Amino acid sequence: VPLETILSERYFEDGGQKESVLKEPSALFTLGQLFFRENRFDEAIENLSLSIEKGSQEFQAMAMLGNVFLMKAFGGKEKISDINLNRDIDLKYLAQSVAWFERAFKIAQELGFEDDLKTFYANASSAYFLLGKHREAYEEIKKAIGVGLREEDLLLHKGKIEVVLGRMDEAKRTYSSLDGYPAKIE
Repeated sequence: VPLETILSERYFEDGGQKESVLKEPSALFTLGQLFFRENRFDEAIENLSLSIEKGSQEFQAMAMLGNVFLMKAFGGKEKISDINLNRDIDLKYLAQSVAWFERAFKIAQELGFEDDLKTFYANASSAYFLLGKHREAYEEIKKAIGVGLREEDLLLHKGKIEVVLGRMDEAKRTYSSLDGYPAKIE
C-alpha cells in the first residue's frame, strides 16, 4: 500500500501534500522519516529540508538527512559486502551525509542535547570511515558504544578503526570482547 494512501487523510489531497502540512514543520519532519523508511530518499530529503527551513527539530532533521544521504550513497542497500568505493558508493552523497551529521552534532552539543542523537553515531562513524576520516569515525563509534549500543557489528567496526589507526592494543581488547574471536591478533 503506498504511503500516500495510508496517510492521505492527514497529509495528502489531490495528489499532493496538503497546504497545512507545508506550514507545519513537525509534519514535514514526520513525512521525511516515513519517506526514508520507504527508501524514497529524494522525497525524504525534500521534506526534511523543508522542516529545517521552518525551524522544527532542526538538529534531529539534520541528523536524519545524514542518514538519508548515507543510504543514498549506498544505493539504498543497508549492507554492502566487500565494498568498492568507486563502484558501490556514491562519494558525493557520502560527503553530504558527513556534512549533515557534523552540523547536527554541533548544534545538539551546543544545546546540550547530544544524547538525543545517539542512534545516529554508528552511521556517522561509517560515513566518516568510508571518507577516510578515521579519527572522527573512531570518536563516533565510541559514542555509540558509550551510550549502550553494543551490537557485535559496532564492536567489529570499532576494532577495524583501531587497527587502521594503529591502536593494536585497543583493537585486541575490542576483538577479545566478542564471542568467537581470538584474543590475539596475528
